[in-house]
Amino acid sequence: MAIATARLIPGGLPEPVWDQGNLSSHAAKRASKDIGCMENILGITDRTLLPGDLRLKSLQTYRHPKLVYECESFDYKWREFLERRAHFVDRDLVLAITDVKRTAFHTCFHKHPPGCSCPGVPRDDDDSGRQLLNLRQELINKPPTKMRNLRIIPS
Repeated sequence: MAIATARLIPGGLPEPVWDQGNLSSHAAKRASKDIGCMENILGITDRTLLPGDLRLKSLQTYRHPKLVYECESFDYKWREFLERRAHFVDRDLVLAITDVKRTAFHTCFHKHPPGCSCPGVPRDDDDSGRQLLNLRQELINKPPTKMRNLRIIPS
């Protein structure tokens, strides 16, 4: 995992860092699994997503979230709950996840509504607000077999 950084952002929060291998594998996954999704959000039209693009978007999402929450999520691959993590969602519904101390990024991706392919960036602030409220309600309604110890944090 990443080494904690002493650098602080405004507000006194630490600035999380990516482990380079983790960042590279996540950028490759986003560029191949969700083709065009993050590129659309970032306005990239002439190439695929690069690790630096994902690093930049994860930092932007972390610094300017519209929804922040902490929880323990169930990992179906390992069949156990992951340690508590901090989740940051921006107006574009990009989700950046860090450790609870906010020193290391674990992942960053575009949150799609259940059963839908990439809906793209919300059209306006009203659309963004509705989608964020829906996401918040979805979190509250998640069964304890998928998530536990939810704490929504004022952002």
